[in-house]
Amino acid sequence: MNNKQIPLEKLSKITKELNSENKIIVFTHGVFDTIHSGHRFLLEESKNMGDVLIVGLESDERAKYFKGKSNLRLNYKERLLAISKIQCVDYIFQINSATRGNLEKDTFIPYKTLKPHIITYGNKFGFASTIETHKSLFPETKFKQITSLYQYSPASLSIS
Repeated sequence: MNNKQIPLEKLSKITKELNSENKIIVFTHGVFDTIHSGHRFLLEESKNMGDVLIVGLESDERAKYFKGKSNLRLNYKERLLAISKIQCVDYIFQINSATRGNLEKDTFIPYKTLKPHIITYGNKFGFASTIETHKSLFPETKFKQITSLYQYSPASLSIS
């Protein structure tokens, strides 16, 4: 197992301890296929907002749903390895489809479990239209969109 990858249940205990130490916990999540400068910008800016950055990495099943089966270039283990090499990332856990068929509800599980102070999302967040719903369900959490001056098109990148 990767040393930054922690199961959600164990990460919940870690975040309780971090909260008792008054640490600011920032959470973001995504597919993170073919890491590019837009992903790095999101992660670095997210980390700058707090003390600890937790990344929820979508399982292959969820990633294929979001990107389409033929558009996913890297499997979970490859994406995990890439994200774990980014220094500002403290912890990573896999987001599974525990509630099969209800992606919105699946997204809320880490919010409820980790209780982060800040949740960040990028330009292409799949549920951007429902951020207001997220805010109303989690009023104690700040939701911050991180936008870059540049638009990135991962589809235009090639893997060597």
